[in-house]
Amino acid sequence: MLGNLVDNAMHAAVRGSRADRWVEVEALDDGADLHIAVSDSGDGLAASDAGRVFQRRPDDVDGAAEALAASGGADPAHGLGFGLPLVRDIARRDGGDVWVADPGGPPPHAEAGAVFCARLAAWSSRPTRIRPPDR
Repeated sequence: MLGNLVDNAMHAAVRGSRADRWVEVEALDDGADLHIAVSDSGDGLAASDAGRVFQRRPDDVDGAAEALAASGGADPAHGLGFGLPLVRDIARRDGGDVWVADPGGPPPHAEAGAVFCARLAAWSSRPTRIRPPDR
């Protein structure tokens, strides 16, 4: 999940119009939840797009990039638009959430292009071993 948010922020910062390009990740563990904010120096999102970025796209992956580009959706060179809906679904499944915050908040958010926030339910600190499938 965090990888998707950071990857999106990196793409936004690189494509943005600012000379000073950056991505910032903040995390706070309050004992019950883990709060994460990923901000970037990109050009930001229109307020009308804040909810749309979490909407599911066509289920048919074949030709989805072209269909999204034709509809004004994701740029096929930078993704299909499946990541953020999946990130939100995973967070909500585990009792958390992901949303777009107002970049006009306190510094450093006041200078951010976009700020994506996540609240994840705290997890056990005991490592989990996952076995790969047998071939």
